[in-house]
Amino acid sequence: MMAACGEEEADCSCLQSLLSPRPPPSIRSKHQHLDFSEPRPSDTEAIHLSNKCHKIESGGECLKVLEEPVPTCNQRTSGHGGFPELMKMSSEVLVSRPRYDTRVKALGAPEKEPRAQSEVPPPSAGTATVGYRSAKYSPAEWFSNYHSILQQACDHRVRARSVQRESKTLKQDGEADTQQNQADGTRHLGARLQDIHLLKSELQRSIEQLMADTHALMALKKRLEKALDATQIPYAIATDNLNCRTRRPPPDLVRDSVEDELLKEVDLIRSVQALLKRTTAQVASQIALCNSTSWAEFTQVNLSKAQHEHQTTQSLRALAEGILQDTTEDLRVQCSRVDQAFSRRCEELVEAKTQLEVKLAQILEQIGDQETNIVSLEQAVHNKEAPLRVAQSRLYLRSLRPNMELCRDQAQLSLEAEVRQIEATVASLEQQLREARSSLSRLEESRVALEKDINCKTHSLFIERGQVHGSAQALPARVCAVWILKSVIPNLGENKDS
Repeated sequence: MMAACGEEEADCSCLQSLLSPRPPPSIRSKHQHLDFSEPRPSDTEAIHLSNKCHKIESGGECLKVLEEPVPTCNQRTSGHGGFPELMKMSSEVLVSRPRYDTRVKALGAPEKEPRAQSEVPPPSAGTATVGYRSAKYSPAEWFSNYHSILQQACDHRVRARSVQRESKTLKQDGEADTQQNQADGTRHLGARLQDIHLLKSELQRSIEQLMADTHALMALKKRLEKALDATQIPYAIATDNLNCRTRRPPPDLVRDSVEDELLKEVDLIRSVQALLKRTTAQVASQIALCNSTSWAEFTQVNLSKAQHEHQTTQSLRALAEGILQDTTEDLRVQCSRVDQAFSRRCEELVEAKTQLEVKLAQILEQIGDQETNIVSLEQAVHNKEAPLRVAQSRLYLRSLRPNMELCRDQAQLSLEAEVRQIEATVASLEQQLREARSSLSRLEESRVALEKDINCKTHSLFIERGQVHGSAQALPARVCAVWILKSVIPNLGENKDS
């Protein structure tokens, strides 16, 4: 961390040295021997900006930043097409600045011999350089942009080093965590292995103890069975004695203490037999639980369940194979239907295009005929102009007849009828000409519509036949379905027809 801080201090000191104001190159190269009484405003602003650097500590890292932050790229790109300070720059450029007289006479240099009046250029009022000065940025803006670029580079470098340190720390922490987790996993596995060995030894000991208990129970069962068998003789003797005592004569048929004891003995033997039977049954059930026969029954139950699941699996497999075959057939049928639909649609498009082309040929022929008709009508109208002028001229000349000769005779009536007839004929021809031109316009509209429709049908036919139907023929549904079934059904290659 201290080494990184030292490097950042070196970078910031380098930045501060770069941020120190320098006079423009043009002034240094041309007037290095000049010493003006007061600095320019732009240099003063640049010096003021460079003196505003101060040292701050942020997150343990030493950084040097400007007191007044330079606008970021997001702030620069807001307004005026990516140049937010364009109006400000132009206003600062156009502000009047102190002008210095850099002529030799004003600087106190020895005068040379005066030149001729014609060789001395006229003094400039500053208007000749307005275009040059208004098209450039001010030094303060240049220094501001320069400072912002350097500051941004310094910030990016500091951020990159911070990211590198974080990445190194993260890798080290991740490696340590991985090793720790692996060690914990190994320790847990060892503990689990010890537990398993302990449980295995306990199970082995329990099995041995259970075997010993089973043998003891079997011996006890035999003893109980023998004891139960042994009670049969006393029970038979007691019952026989009671039966014999019932055959005594009436004076001696009394219930004395002997009979009471015999009855107690019979009841006791019956109780002992019942108890021995219950105990034998419990021992037998315990032996059955401890015997491998119960384990075999448990295994048999598991086998039955496994057989049931196997049958269910077989049924499911048969169902899945049937589904695959049915879906394959459905895909094949649908593929053929799609092919037929494509064929019908292409035939319809071809037929429609053919009809449109025939109709277009007829329309073009009709357009040619109509144009010929229009030309003939125009010629007919033009041909009627000469007879009309002749008749009108005759009427005019006859109107010049004197006195009584100016009468409506048969010739006058014939000329008037001729003029009316020619005018009516011209009007009819002009009306027919207008109708012919209107018909020609409608024919042109029909021609354009037919050509558009033919182009549309041609494009649709290209799409249907060349792209869609072509791609469907390249990879039809049957091929896909057969490939899928071939990958999941082993005997499909032997029975492709099915």
